[in-house]
Amino acid sequence: MTGYTGFSGDVNLQSGNYIAIHAEADEGATISAEVVGGQFGPVILDSDGILVARIESTSQSLKFTGMKAGKVTTVKTFGLADLTLTPETETVTLAEADANEDGTYSEEELKALTKAQLLELAETLNVTGVTSSNTKAQIIAAILAAQEG
Repeated sequence: MTGYTGFSGDVNLQSGNYIAIHAEADEGATISAEVVGGQFGPVILDSDGILVARIESTSQSLKFTGMKAGKVTTVKTFGLADLTLTPETETVTLAEADANEDGTYSEEELKALTKAQLLELAETLNVTGVTSSNTKAQIIAAILAAQEG
């Protein structure tokens, strides 16, 4: 995942490998969750029971602690050794993407850009009908069509 700001305003936390897990608590109980070996300590899950956590290494684990009436009732730890993490791809600048430096972009060059960069480029090139709700593929298609036409 890249460029997502819903978790944090910290740019370093806006990309990487994330895992989403739902944990269900008994009535009147709460669940705390922690990425063991992560940057942050345990957090109490909201009533929806959903944890979305950034995973940096398969040596980390997820620890869930159930509590009721101030007492620990359950502790479950899940190892991540069998998880496959996708390495981050190196992003390029808009200038670097235009390999022939002629102001036009090939499909391959556009695919190397992030969605945010594509939106910026579409605006610069005055491509109409492109918004953040478009997929990356749709934005690329619109830029390529605008360059042809």
